[in-house]
Amino acid sequence: MIDSLFNWILSKLARGFDVYVESLPSMASNLGWYLLVVSVALGLEYLSVGWSACSLKKILALSGSVRNDLFAIFLNLSSIGNYIAIMMTFSVLYFALKAMRQASGGEPLIPIGNVWLATLVFVLLADFVMYWFHRFAHRWQAFWDVHAYHHSAEEMTIISGSREHPLFFPLSAFWLLVPTLLIARQPDVGLIFLFIFATRLHGLLIHSNITSDWGWVGRWLLVSPAMHRMHHGQAEDFHDTNFGSLLTAWDRLFGTWKDPRNIDIARIKVGLADIPGNEPPWSYLLNTYTRFLRSLTRFVLSLVGRTSATSSN
Repeated sequence: MIDSLFNWILSKLARGFDVYVESLPSMASNLGWYLLVVSVALGLEYLSVGWSACSLKKILALSGSVRNDLFAIFLNLSSIGNYIAIMMTFSVLYFALKAMRQASGGEPLIPIGNVWLATLVFVLLADFVMYWFHRFAHRWQAFWDVHAYHHSAEEMTIISGSREHPLFFPLSAFWLLVPTLLIARQPDVGLIFLFIFATRLHGLLIHSNITSDWGWVGRWLLVSPAMHRMHHGQAEDFHDTNFGSLLTAWDRLFGTWKDPRNIDIARIKVGLADIPGNEPPWSYLLNTYTRFLRSLTRFVLSLVGRTSATSSN
């Protein structure tokens, strides 16, 4: 019995290694595209703020916070983060997501023939869904424990936009199932390179050291670096504001928009006062997971307690 179990585990590990090796070319491709987008973002930032304030100077200094940025990027681009997330969730989220995708039959529920229109609708719906996921991540302690990994960056650089704990991706994937199943599969909308490239570039720029609010564009259309820097600020005035990732519309519609005008953006202190973001990478990764499990356990126990109390009444 024990021998059979041991051999089964070995076979799964061997298959996992084979899959990992087979996926190396696509990982290299992902790294290439990421470096391209980062290079463009770094160039635009340098032209805007110069060498003294640019992200590249901070990255080369290799502070503890930047090392955690780079560690997260390595995990997520190499897909090692996916395996870590699967282990940390005991494969529950992985199999749940897989079952939901298979149940949909792989075809969108609302097919849109024009790929440009499908991409636009997908991005709008995905941005709306992620706005609410972002708000929820700031409200529910277990989700906040994971999201705090991103917020704990003690200095903002362009690569801080990619600082996410491996658990973030399966958790956010459930929310993104809504636009994925309704409108189109993500590989389909990814066909329009320029559109996707622009949205990814924007995601990096809002974490840059550019302090502009982008004028009326930043106030009425796209989230600006100034707007997002306020969201990362430690000051209580900035808490629960500016949750948008791409568009300002959702913050304006739901009352969470905070005007960056008349704010000295460059002087905003970022990071978290209670969670240092410069711990050694592996220990910080595991400490984040420990906090998540602790909060999730407390939530489940309180839920069971309330259910039991309701039943007894």
